[in-house]
Amino acid sequence: MSGSSPSSRRSRRSSRPSTGQTTTPVLSAEYLNKHSSKQDLVKRMRNVVEHLSDEAVEPDSPDYPGLAGLAATLVEDRYLKHRDKDVRLHTVLACVEVFYVYAPEPPYDEQEILKIFPQIIQQVANLATCTSPTQSNYASYHRLLTQLSEVKLGVVLVEMTKTLDSYSQTSSQEHDHDGPSSEDALECLREFVEILLHCVHIDHSEEIRVHAADAISACVEEFEGGVPIPIMDELLKCIGAGSVIKVTNPEFVKVSAKIANAKRKKDKKGASIKLPSRYISQTNPSYLVAKKVISTTLDKISTPIANLLNGLLDGNPNVIKDSDIECDPPIEKTLQKGNVVDALGNGEEDQDESARDTADVWTIVYELHKVEPSILTTVIGTIAAGLTHSDLNKRLRVTRLLGRLFYSRSSNIGLDFHACFLQWVRRHKDPEVSIRELMVRYLLDILRNKSNSTKLCEEATNALVNMTDIDPSVEVKLQCIAGICELLFHDDGDYSAISSKQPFVSNKLIKAVGDRIQSKHKKERMDSITGLVKIYHRHYITRKLKDVELGGDDCDIGVILDVIHDSCDMTPYISQPEKHPRGKKNKKHSLSSNTLDSTSDDIDSKYGFIPSLLFKCASHKTDQPLKNRILTLMDDVLFGAETIIRDSKGKKTVRKDLSPTSRAVGLTMIINSLQNSSDDIEGRGENAALSWLGGILSERALLQKQIRAYIDAKAKADSISKDSEEKTHANSDALTQLEKMAKLTVPPSGEDLKSVLLKIHNAKDKHIFRLLASISSPSHSSEARMRIFEDLPRRTKSLGTPTAQWLFTLSKRAAMGYFLNSEIIETCILLSQEAFNEGDFEVSRAFLETAKFALQIFPNITDKGFDYATELFNKCEEATGTEKKQITKLGIMTVVSTLMSSTAHARKSLSPAKISGGESSSGSSSKISANDDVIENLLSLCMKDESFDQAFNAISTLTSICDADQDKKEEVFSKLLEHLTSSSRLSLYVGEKPNQKIVNTLKKLTLIVQSVPSLFLPETKKKNRAAKVVKFTLQTILVGKEGRLSSGSTNSSPGENRDESPGKGSSKKKRAKIRKSDTFENFSLPCMRICGAIEFLVAHALQLSKLNQQPSRDHMECLFQVLNDILESHGLPSSPRDRSDITADIDHAKLRACASIALIQLCNGNMKFYDSFFHKNLWHLLGNSFLDEDYSVREAVMGELSCLLTGKGIYGGKLPHLGFLAYITFCPELDTLNHTNAVGKSVKDAALKSATRLRKTCESFYLRCRAYSRKSEQQFERTHKVKMMPEYSIPYALYFLVFRPETPDGSQSNPDEEKMLKKRLTCLFDPLVKSVGDTAENISFMLRMIELISRSYSPKIPDEGQVSFESTILQAKLSYVCSMARNVLLSYVKRDSDLTPYPGRIIIPLFLFELQGRISMSPSNEEGKKRTATDLENLELSPIHANAYSPSSSGIESSQSRSANVVKEGLMSPLSTGSANTELNSPQKRRKVAPSNGKKGEESFDFDEEFEGDEPKLENKKVLDKGRKRKARHSKASTPGSSSSRSTGSPDPNSVTPKLASPSSEKERPSSRAGRRSKRLSSRR
Repeated sequence: MSGSSPSSRRSRRSSRPSTGQTTTPVLSAEYLNKHSSKQDLVKRMRNVVEHLSDEAVEPDSPDYPGLAGLAATLVEDRYLKHRDKDVRLHTVLACVEVFYVYAPEPPYDEQEILKIFPQIIQQVANLATCTSPTQSNYASYHRLLTQLSEVKLGVVLVEMTKTLDSYSQTSSQEHDHDGPSSEDALECLREFVEILLHCVHIDHSEEIRVHAADAISACVEEFEGGVPIPIMDELLKCIGAGSVIKVTNPEFVKVSAKIANAKRKKDKKGASIKLPSRYISQTNPSYLVAKKVISTTLDKISTPIANLLNGLLDGNPNVIKDSDIECDPPIEKTLQKGNVVDALGNGEEDQDESARDTADVWTIVYELHKVEPSILTTVIGTIAAGLTHSDLNKRLRVTRLLGRLFYSRSSNIGLDFHACFLQWVRRHKDPEVSIRELMVRYLLDILRNKSNSTKLCEEATNALVNMTDIDPSVEVKLQCIAGICELLFHDDGDYSAISSKQPFVSNKLIKAVGDRIQSKHKKERMDSITGLVKIYHRHYITRKLKDVELGGDDCDIGVILDVIHDSCDMTPYISQPEKHPRGKKNKKHSLSSNTLDSTSDDIDSKYGFIPSLLFKCASHKTDQPLKNRILTLMDDVLFGAETIIRDSKGKKTVRKDLSPTSRAVGLTMIINSLQNSSDDIEGRGENAALSWLGGILSERALLQKQIRAYIDAKAKADSISKDSEEKTHANSDALTQLEKMAKLTVPPSGEDLKSVLLKIHNAKDKHIFRLLASISSPSHSSEARMRIFEDLPRRTKSLGTPTAQWLFTLSKRAAMGYFLNSEIIETCILLSQEAFNEGDFEVSRAFLETAKFALQIFPNITDKGFDYATELFNKCEEATGTEKKQITKLGIMTVVSTLMSSTAHARKSLSPAKISGGESSSGSSSKISANDDVIENLLSLCMKDESFDQAFNAISTLTSICDADQDKKEEVFSKLLEHLTSSSRLSLYVGEKPNQKIVNTLKKLTLIVQSVPSLFLPETKKKNRAAKVVKFTLQTILVGKEGRLSSGSTNSSPGENRDESPGKGSSKKKRAKIRKSDTFENFSLPCMRICGAIEFLVAHALQLSKLNQQPSRDHMECLFQVLNDILESHGLPSSPRDRSDITADIDHAKLRACASIALIQLCNGNMKFYDSFFHKNLWHLLGNSFLDEDYSVREAVMGELSCLLTGKGIYGGKLPHLGFLAYITFCPELDTLNHTNAVGKSVKDAALKSATRLRKTCESFYLRCRAYSRKSEQQFERTHKVKMMPEYSIPYALYFLVFRPETPDGSQSNPDEEKMLKKRLTCLFDPLVKSVGDTAENISFMLRMIELISRSYSPKIPDEGQVSFESTILQAKLSYVCSMARNVLLSYVKRDSDLTPYPGRIIIPLFLFELQGRISMSPSNEEGKKRTATDLENLELSPIHANAYSPSSSGIESSQSRSANVVKEGLMSPLSTGSANTELNSPQKRRKVAPSNGKKGEESFDFDEEFEGDEPKLENKKVLDKGRKRKARHSKASTPGSSSSRSTGSPDPNSVTPKLASPSSEKERPSSRAGRRSKRLSSRR
């Protein structure tokens, strides 16, 4: 024990007693014993302490003879354990002074020392509650602590632990030992250290903490060889408590007392006071003392602490026995898993800092690294060894501790112990989910806190990317997505207070999150895209548009130009990019998520791909919640939102995140990035991102249109008086429109859709419909959107929660959001004009592209679009010189003309709202006015040869402008027709050179005949010019016979001389010359010329047929023969002149595709053409195109078939011919000849829609016929069923397959051919079965039909064309195909009822098949003619003719035509099912109808007559003879070619309605089915 410095002792020499003095010395036991009271004792004790503090006091000095006695008296219990605290306090002070005086040897033995120290500890403990110098005894406590620090009194106990024997040693001896042991001394020392650590208060001065730390440090320094575990326990417990602790809030105590007092007084107001927080955080002073001790004694204590920690971590029983530190794992606190939408923007506090665990070894190790990380040199390795432990709890606590150590900002343990860090990182592949979830949390913390350690961050990034991509747990992936998005969301300001740098975020992480939109899990897709879009808005849009937003709506155009040039890639708009004076121009940004640069800090490469990912999510068509989320993000997050704020007076104010100008610039940036995106649709080279966005917006446009249709139907129904049949029909039509509207959005949750729709339709609050009407037009304002979102929930609350929610979802899908609306598009057009005026045509083109994209989907989005586009069009026309060249180079005129075309057509079709209060385009007139200058400019544009797109748009605009005035329209287009039919244009050659203008001329003529077909009527004034065009295209171009070949000659052409020139070299040279001038998308000029001629002639024929006119038969026969020749020659033209120039495969493929499309359009667009010119050989030739080896041909033909099946385009909703429906057999998604999935899938979807539409029309028509009369029902069964019921496409499909060379005949096993055949049959049956729903009621019908064809029929060989198959081979193929078809159909059977035999009659088309064993019925066969006559003689014809059913017709009309190819049919409709089971037992059960003449296209059918019971009994011969005579007379009356004869073919559902027999002309209809059957049997007999 060392002494103190002399300066710390006070000099009191004046108070020393003199020699011979008789008073009692103060420093003696007698002095204390003379006290008369407690107060006197306290006074004397104070006097003793003051005298002992004198530096002159020496032990064994003659001046202080009573000092030894005083020392002995002080340790007596009567003073040391006195009842009064002041006596005890000063006694302890006096003892401490005695220790100082007698230093280094204390005057007490071990027993007495151990008696004094508990009192010292007790008095020092009082310092914790005595924090202010103004408090009593504060000075005494402070003096005591100071003495302990200076005197280093604890060293006495340290020495005792060394010198005293331990209990273990005394127990080994055979004598008793009653004295103190080393354990007693160590325990006393432990208590002494403990109280010194905890006596310091937060309000104490720094001096107190220093004295306490010095007193403990002296003890630690005194140990040799190691510090006892109890001493280290006390230090480490304080360290483990952390630097911040939670203590009781004093305010909470006060308020709690007030509340309790108020409750006693029953004061409700006082009792309702809000309680403050129960606990508050404050600095832990014990932690600070322990930290200072460890730092001071590091050399002495570091190794013992490390050994202690290693022993605890390893589970050493000896260490665990001696230590009070817990080895159990801390309470694991997992992250709260919530929605990423709510989590973003709400930072979470570090739970490790706010909620401490109990003092355990794991927490101590973590806190110790903040004090002295060097102590953990050996500890980290010990901890890391538990990463692979088999026990989950051990592995979990080790992973948790190391994670906290590695991400800590206060040390670099991850770098210092990098091997352990790598071993820890590998735990992201741990089999336990809980550990992987913990890894996600700490890996993110490493990126957040250790951004300056690139090495650690890269390894953490790789682990996170791996977990985000391939972790087997969805919860782990969701945690990764939420954590990464939160990390990205915060900007610099969020981290400035805690870190000098932003978190380390690699582009790999952004890409990993973006890749999750392709996940199969819905929550992953939704969370990932939500987080990325919010990040995009905050870090990209807000930053890019900062300067524009500061300028507001009147932002300077120069600022906008700079932003566009900095953010957009202009290279797609220009052919030769030039350097721009503003700086960054044509900056190529790689916005694809597949090409992200992991080291780039450029926000374009980092965040620019996010819009593409957002719209890519639309590819998940079945995920309706995701679609709702996409719309929400697009409308309210990408560019922010507008919110209504009400002040205290209730006044509304609208707060906008971005101005309309900023949104217009932002939308242009996004459209430009989507146009430059490298993604495509399934490898077809199409821009996928833009297509997805277009699909989303197109669905919105369709929904708006359907809402308008329902609102109009509802208004019509409400305007009709009640209790009327018309009212019922109107309500039915309105409900039909409402059901169509419901199909365009998600179904309601919690209630049946039908009941929801009825609630809406019957709602009494008419304001609901006004609100819906306000968003049924794309031109509605943002105020209308906010109004419906605010009012609709209140208005629909009474309809029930499911209905209210469904209507709200519907309104969100239909309303135009803040991503694209009328205000933004108008701003884009105005900004385009400003950029045009500034001479920056590239930026003008960029804004025009945005407007073009929007107007193509929403033509009515703005009422001013046509006016704005016209202004810009006039400016383009006025431009000259360099500006004109720039405009032409950038294609601005083409885009402007497209805008004019779209807006003109839209304004023409506008109609005002029919419900008052609904927003509509009432301010715009449906008639478009344009001055003569605009018309002349448009005509001039049509006559130019620069761009066909410009001419197309100009013609479309002129059509819309002049549509109201037919005379004006014909006058305008007559000028154009006159120009296009001039000799310089309507010729193949100009001098010696091919006429390059002919292709555009033909395209323009096609547009004219489609827009103004009246110019091509025979009685028109322009008859000569129209006939000249038709003759030139057919005879000169296609056939190559005659006509104007050259503008300078009418009899010869350079081509004729060229063909006669000998030598191959000369011919190649000429062809090369033509190729050199080729500018038609890599196709040769003759090829495009022929295609243009075919398209014109097809359009001409179809348009004339709409006007009840038709080209001559010779003309149409020639056209069909040309198309036939092209397909038969595999793409070679009919004209010999062009065959030598068309040698490339792409040209042949182009011609095949063009000819195939022309046949489809002609034959299904006008059934008269089909009946007259479409022979069976064309069926096979056209089928070859669906399996063409060239993908472009397949794509084009299948695309046209899709339009035909769905009734789009020129087909105008017509029902398709069942033969064309059968072509889906050649469109399987994975056909060996069809290597792409995209086209086959689209046709398959179209086939399902077509089959459903055919079935609904057929059922509706059947019910109407049945309700009208009995004879009408019979007529339906005879004629229309076979042309409208989709199952009757099966005979066509079987017929097509039989004549395919790759179809197997079953003689040899070929797995590839069998697999392909099965796929084709599956493609046929799949839509037929699915179109009836889950019941599959038509399977028995199809099985019966296939069985009949296989067993009793043979395929007919076409008279036209060349067929190399023998009849035996064809029959074998038919049997094998039918067998395979039966197996495929059986795979659809789900229950036994699906196999119930079909009881009705089945019709087989005899123009495709003939009965086995019968002589051919071809008119060229004499015996067949006889058989035909016999069959016709025995045929009872019906006087009723049923044409096609028109769904749009309101009633049933009559017709005077009559059928010659119908017979009586079965007893049940093929639309119903029955339980009767009959078989075809004899050929007498069949009645066959053969063609009445030899015309091509006439169809005949074979009827399978079966009855529900025994075979019909034959009547006597008289009855039969009477029946034959009656039939014969009737047959003679119906001669072929008369007005009563019927033209067979597919019915046109939009043109003709059936003539049904009048109910008054027939007898009373039997009430029962048996009665009707017996009546029919008797009439048949």
